[in-house]
Amino acid sequence: MKNILVVEHGKNIKNYAIKAAKDIGCDVFIVSNATLPPSNDYEVAYTFVSDTFDSHTLLIDVLRFINENNVTFDAVLTFRENCVIPTADVAEALGLRGVGSGGARRSSQNKAMMRQYLKQNNFEYQPNFKILNIKSADAEQIYNNFSKPCVAKPLFGTASHGVLYCDSSNNFFEVKKHLLNEVTPSAREIFTKFDGTILIEEYKEGSLISVDGLVKNSKLYPLGTLEFVMSDKPFFTQVASYMPARVDHEVESKLFKITQEIVSILGFGYCGIHAEYRVDGNKIWLVEIAARLAGATIHETYERVYEVNLVEETIQNLLTDNPPIYNKNITTAYHHLLFPKIKESSTLKSIEIPSEGINDVVDLICLAQPGENIDTYPKNPTPVLGYLLMGDGPDLLRKRGEEIDSQIKIEIADDK
Repeated sequence: MKNILVVEHGKNIKNYAIKAAKDIGCDVFIVSNATLPPSNDYEVAYTFVSDTFDSHTLLIDVLRFINENNVTFDAVLTFRENCVIPTADVAEALGLRGVGSGGARRSSQNKAMMRQYLKQNNFEYQPNFKILNIKSADAEQIYNNFSKPCVAKPLFGTASHGVLYCDSSNNFFEVKKHLLNEVTPSAREIFTKFDGTILIEEYKEGSLISVDGLVKNSKLYPLGTLEFVMSDKPFFTQVASYMPARVDHEVESKLFKITQEIVSILGFGYCGIHAEYRVDGNKIWLVEIAARLAGATIHETYERVYEVNLVEETIQNLLTDNPPIYNKNITTAYHHLLFPKIKESSTLKSIEIPSEGINDVVDLICLAQPGENIDTYPKNPTPVLGYLLMGDGPDLLRKRGEEIDSQIKIEIADDK
């Protein structure tokens, strides 16, 4: 039996990773920065505590655990964006498969390094960019001299937190205030490491498309595509998605080819990947590439649409030499999140969902409960409900989604 170490952060662990590992006959060990409460969801062999944001500390604690418990690990992996680098360092130090220490540092976990390394290697499908520290004396000049519109973003983080669209109407001090107010440890613990350094890069129009798959020995195995529907600018919130993406075969093939080029340049070894692009006709621009699977429940939708278990395949990728197989999609999925129309942080009073007439909804999940606080911009807005529709065509699914939206009533406590 193989031993798998899953690197986590916090107490809300990703149970799907444990289930997938156990389903293929592995013993699961978990290391997190917090003591995990007992759970009956899935039995794990052992859990222990370390700083899973820090490579040095994590490696020492893993070595101590190995020696004290006389165990060996066959794979070390994470499904957490902010743990990609420490996980890669531990795997490489132990001589195990992984994205590699260099590849991890050139992924979306350090967006500046990703951009810089691609530029050094003459990669042509990325926008112009600058790296600056908003606290520095010359930051205003650098920002003012950069072409607009542009996007300002922290070098790391998840869910586009703190990312801001900027045009000629935005002055530097507005952008600085936004970043200092939003990129804080209270929003994401990883932001304790935020020192003011950001990327500014040209904004490119187009649909937001992802390529998802696995990298095995630096070879890309694309397993599908996803199209995100985004909120209105100046913020970047995912409000809906289509799987597969609404692109033709020629564009899809070009996306796969470009992703392989990126994987080769950045030096990814073995990992899941989630690469996001802006696509406008035949024009393609890389937004970022993560050396891990897409987040949330996207892997579940892949299983329904492409009949591929991305989580199991990710684990097997680290243990076997068997390549994953690309399947053509058997259906189309439309996923939609509902956000209350509020002007400031409020309290959710109620959600009224029709008791009939929505039997075609595959998943309908309440993401917030009555009495809970819900946020809106400039903070990351709070979705209160999400649902999934499956069918033959994206346009029909979208229209059906609009019908469902009209039947759901969301009431805010401070509504007048």
